[in-house]
Amino acid sequence: MAATRGRYGDGAVYQTEDGAWRGTVDLGRDPTTGRRIRKYVRGKSKGEVNRKIAALRDKHRAGEITVQSRRSLTLAEWLDQWLAGPAKLRLGEDMQKRYAQICRDHIKPTLGAWPLDRLTPEAITLLAQAGVPRDIVALVVGHDDAAFTERVYTHIDTETARRASSALQEVFVR
Repeated sequence: MAATRGRYGDGAVYQTEDGAWRGTVDLGRDPTTGRRIRKYVRGKSKGEVNRKIAALRDKHRAGEITVQSRRSLTLAEWLDQWLAGPAKLRLGEDMQKRYAQICRDHIKPTLGAWPLDRLTPEAITLLAQAGVPRDIVALVVGHDDAAFTERVYTHIDTETARRASSALQEVFVR
Protein backbone atom coordinates (compact mmCIF):
# COMPACT_ATOMS: atom_id res chain seq x y z
CA MET A 1 0.00 0.00 0.00
CA ALA A 2 1.34 3.44 -0.92
CA ALA A 3 2.10 5.89 1.86
CA THR A 4 -0.21 8.86 2.07
CA ARG A 5 1.18 12.34 1.91
CA GLY A 6 0.54 14.84 4.66
CA ARG A 7 -0.60 18.39 4.11
CA TYR A 8 1.81 21.02 2.88
CA GLY A 9 3.79 22.48 5.76
CA ASP A 10 3.23 19.52 8.09
CA GLY A 11 6.87 18.45 7.87
CA ALA A 12 8.43 15.12 6.97
CA VAL A 13 9.01 12.12 9.22
CA TYR A 14 11.27 9.21 8.31
CA GLN A 15 13.23 6.41 9.90
CA THR A 16 17.03 6.46 9.73
CA GLU A 17 19.26 3.44 9.12
CA ASP A 18 19.99 3.07 12.84
CA GLY A 19 16.26 2.75 13.61
CA ALA A 20 15.78 6.21 15.09
CA TRP A 21 13.12 8.56 13.74
CA ARG A 22 13.84 11.98 12.30
CA GLY A 23 11.58 14.81 11.24
CA THR A 24 11.89 18.18 9.55
CA VAL A 25 9.80 21.32 9.66
CA ASP A 26 10.04 23.97 6.95
CA LEU A 27 10.09 27.45 8.53
CA GLY A 28 10.18 29.51 5.37
CA ARG A 29 13.03 31.17 3.52
CA ASP A 30 16.06 33.13 4.61
CA PRO A 31 15.25 36.77 3.78
CA THR A 32 18.74 37.53 2.49
CA THR A 33 19.70 34.34 0.62
CA GLY A 34 16.31 32.88 -0.29
CA ARG A 35 17.35 29.43 0.97
CA ARG A 36 14.87 27.23 2.83
CA ILE A 37 15.23 27.15 6.59
CA ARG A 38 14.42 23.87 8.31
CA LYS A 39 14.47 22.63 11.86
CA TYR A 40 15.27 18.97 12.52
CA VAL A 41 14.07 16.80 15.39
CA ARG A 42 14.90 13.24 16.43
CA GLY A 43 13.06 10.70 18.53
CA LYS A 44 12.75 7.04 19.42
CA SER A 45 9.31 6.67 17.83
CA LYS A 46 7.38 8.15 14.95
CA GLY A 47 4.77 9.49 17.37
CA GLU A 48 7.39 11.28 19.46
CA VAL A 49 8.81 12.97 16.35
CA ASN A 50 5.31 13.95 15.19
CA ARG A 51 4.64 15.58 18.58
CA LYS A 52 7.93 17.50 18.40
CA ILE A 53 7.16 18.65 14.86
CA ALA A 54 3.67 19.78 15.89
CA ALA A 55 5.13 21.76 18.81
CA LEU A 56 7.72 23.44 16.55
CA ARG A 57 5.08 24.24 13.95
CA ASP A 58 2.78 25.76 16.60
CA LYS A 59 5.62 27.86 18.04
CA HIS A 60 6.52 29.09 14.57
CA ARG A 61 2.92 30.03 13.80
CA ALA A 62 2.66 31.85 17.15
CA GLY A 63 5.76 33.87 16.32
CA GLU A 64 7.97 32.31 18.98
CA ILE A 65 10.33 30.90 16.36
CA THR A 66 11.27 33.38 13.67
CA VAL A 67 13.04 32.90 10.38
CA GLN A 68 16.51 34.32 10.74
CA SER A 69 19.20 35.01 8.25
CA ARG A 70 22.52 33.23 8.62
CA ARG A 71 24.01 36.57 9.62
CA SER A 72 23.10 37.80 13.07
CA LEU A 73 20.03 39.98 13.29
CA THR A 74 20.49 43.52 14.50
CA LEU A 75 18.59 44.60 17.55
CA ALA A 76 16.37 46.81 15.36
CA GLU A 77 15.50 43.86 13.08
CA TRP A 78 14.73 41.65 16.07
CA LEU A 79 12.54 44.35 17.62
CA ASP A 80 10.62 44.72 14.36
CA GLN A 81 10.01 40.97 14.27
CA TRP A 82 9.01 40.93 17.91
CA LEU A 83 6.60 43.85 17.51
CA ALA A 84 5.02 42.23 14.44
CA GLY A 85 4.74 38.75 15.98
CA PRO A 86 4.71 37.91 19.70
CA ALA A 87 3.98 41.48 20.87
CA LYS A 88 0.93 41.67 18.64
CA LEU A 89 -0.37 38.41 20.06
CA ARG A 90 0.32 39.17 23.72
CA LEU A 91 -0.12 42.94 24.17
CA GLY A 92 -3.12 45.20 23.98
CA GLU A 93 -3.25 47.87 21.28
CA ASP A 94 -2.18 50.72 23.60
CA MET A 95 0.84 48.78 24.89
CA GLN A 96 1.82 47.84 21.33
CA LYS A 97 1.84 51.53 20.40
CA ARG A 98 3.82 52.44 23.53
CA TYR A 99 6.43 49.73 22.96
CA ALA A 100 6.73 50.70 19.28
CA GLN A 101 7.29 54.33 20.30
CA ILE A 102 9.95 53.40 22.87
CA CYS A 103 11.71 51.20 20.30
CA ARG A 104 11.57 53.95 17.66
CA ASP A 105 12.59 56.85 19.92
CA HIS A 106 15.06 55.26 22.33
CA ILE A 107 16.29 51.77 21.53
CA LYS A 108 16.80 51.89 17.75
CA PRO A 109 18.74 55.19 17.72
CA THR A 110 20.96 53.99 20.57
CA LEU A 111 21.58 50.30 19.80
CA GLY A 112 19.49 49.43 16.74
CA ALA A 113 22.48 48.64 14.53
CA TRP A 114 24.10 46.29 17.07
CA PRO A 115 24.02 42.58 16.15
CA LEU A 116 22.08 40.61 18.76
CA ASP A 117 24.95 38.23 19.33
CA ARG A 118 27.22 41.16 20.25
CA LEU A 119 25.03 42.88 22.85
CA THR A 120 27.03 43.35 26.02
CA PRO A 121 26.25 44.62 29.52
CA GLU A 122 27.75 47.94 28.45
CA ALA A 123 25.28 48.14 25.58
CA ILE A 124 22.40 47.50 27.95
CA THR A 125 23.76 50.25 30.20
CA LEU A 126 23.61 52.62 27.21
CA LEU A 127 19.91 51.85 26.85
CA ALA A 128 19.29 52.66 30.50
CA GLN A 129 21.26 55.89 30.20
CA ALA A 130 19.27 56.84 27.08
CA GLY A 131 16.12 56.90 29.19
CA VAL A 132 14.59 53.60 28.08
CA PRO A 133 12.22 52.33 30.82
CA ARG A 134 13.68 49.47 32.80
CA ASP A 135 10.90 47.03 31.85
CA ILE A 136 11.71 47.59 28.17
CA VAL A 137 15.43 47.07 28.83
CA ALA A 138 14.49 43.79 30.56
CA LEU A 139 12.43 42.82 27.52
CA VAL A 140 15.39 43.39 25.18
CA VAL A 141 17.62 41.24 27.36
CA GLY A 142 14.92 38.58 27.72
CA HIS A 143 14.27 38.82 31.45
CA ASP A 144 10.90 38.77 33.18
CA ASP A 145 12.16 40.72 36.20
CA ALA A 146 13.17 44.30 35.40
CA ALA A 147 14.80 44.72 38.82
CA PHE A 148 17.10 41.76 38.10
CA THR A 149 18.09 43.28 34.76
CA GLU A 150 18.79 46.60 36.43
CA ARG A 151 20.98 44.96 39.09
CA VAL A 152 22.96 42.86 36.62
CA TYR A 153 23.21 44.94 33.46
CA THR A 154 23.26 48.59 34.39
CA HIS A 155 26.60 49.93 35.47
CA ILE A 156 27.52 53.30 36.86
CA ASP A 157 28.94 55.48 34.11
CA THR A 158 32.10 57.48 34.77
CA GLU A 159 30.30 60.84 35.04
CA THR A 160 27.93 59.51 37.70
CA ALA A 161 30.84 57.94 39.58
CA ARG A 162 32.74 61.25 39.44
CA ARG A 163 29.73 63.19 40.82
CA ALA A 164 29.25 60.63 43.61
CA SER A 165 32.93 60.83 44.52
CA SER A 166 32.79 64.62 44.66
CA ALA A 167 29.67 64.52 46.83
CA LEU A 168 31.30 62.07 49.24
CA GLN A 169 34.42 64.20 49.49
CA GLU A 170 32.32 67.24 50.35
CA VAL A 171 30.49 65.32 53.08
CA PHE A 172 33.67 63.94 54.69
CA VAL A 173 35.77 67.11 54.33
CA ARG A 174 33.31 69.21 56.38
